[in-house]
Amino acid sequence: MHKKLYIKTENMYSAHITAEVIGRNMTIKELYEKYGDVELTEEQEKQIKEYLGIKNKKWRLAKNEEYFVIDLVSMENNIQLKFNNNVDLTLKHISLGNCFKTKEEADFRLEQIKVYNELKNFADENNEEIDWKCDAPKYYFYLNSINNNLVLSDLCRMRDIGQIYFSSKELAQQAIDKVGADRIKKYLFGVEI
Repeated sequence: MHKKLYIKTENMYSAHITAEVIGRNMTIKELYEKYGDVELTEEQEKQIKEYLGIKNKKWRLAKNEEYFVIDLVSMENNIQLKFNNNVDLTLKHISLGNCFKTKEEADFRLEQIKVYNELKNFADENNEEIDWKCDAPKYYFYLNSINNNLVLSDLCRMRDIGQIYFSSKELAQQAIDKVGADRIKKYLFGVEI
């Protein structure tokens, strides 16, 4: 016998949904399309998602919920605990991506920023001027996802958002050596080290 989920809505309709009919891969949108005569409250939608094992892709900060921020003013502890009181400061934290559910997430993001900036500063301090209108190669590195190795490559006139470029292959390798390949893999590419 299949477990059924009964949802009672405000207009007294109810929907019963078997796990076999829906399957674990059905999206909430597909659920609405299939059972469109039922309007769900946020709580009911939450129940269905829990029942189906669907997790929200992005965490949404609830009122009065605690969260963590990277605080660059504090000299002793860069990660601070805050509470969402729906004030301008909280909204600024959210809009800048400086709002984390756990201290560990905030610590990881802080280290990610440090690693990126170490590479960027190295490039800024050591590169010769890069002319994007000429065909001279510009060097960068990427992660080979098959073997988790950093690979040096070059291009001439195309740029990617956020990519750090070097004026020579040797400088790119020196940057990797200075910052540390494992740190780059872990914090910029999300590789478990």
